[in-house]
Amino acid sequence: SAFRKLVAESLALHGLERDWSFKWLKSSAFRTYGKCVYGPKLIKLNRDFVRLASDAEVIDVLLHEIAHAITFIRYANTVRGHGPEWKRCCVAIGAKPEQYYKGECKLAGVAKQPTYHMIIETTGEVIKHYYKRPSAKVLLGIKRRYLPSRKAATLGHLAIIKV
Repeated sequence: SAFRKLVAESLALHGLERDWSFKWLKSSAFRTYGKCVYGPKLIKLNRDFVRLASDAEVIDVLLHEIAHAITFIRYANTVRGHGPEWKRCCVAIGAKPEQYYKGECKLAGVAKQPTYHMIIETTGEVIKHYYKRPSAKVLLGIKRRYLPSRKAATLGHLAIIKV
């Protein structure tokens, strides 16, 4: 796609094309716009953000993450993530040296839909939403759970369903 080409060109322009790569953030990261992951050397961006934001905003967030990668290469873990060295790098490569995204696109307005519900089996009433798969502890112990205010009606009658 045109976006992946832009990412590849940006990585190459800053000397990162050999060791660094791009991946989309997991969909559960709906309030995170971008992330630089040092260990596997990954630049990650939020797919919804890339789809909804202006080109200038996407490029700025991409450069923000590239500045993290460059700063990591130069200083390893000896400097703060959004410290003066990172800020100087941002300015040098054309990114705004701001820790938090301050643009127009707000992903909090993108309604993330829950993937699981906890329900009362006898009534179908939804009592809790889950945006990712509930833990094994929750799934295995569901028949022992209850609502304190309605113990008699809910003990043994709660279930997790995939939406």
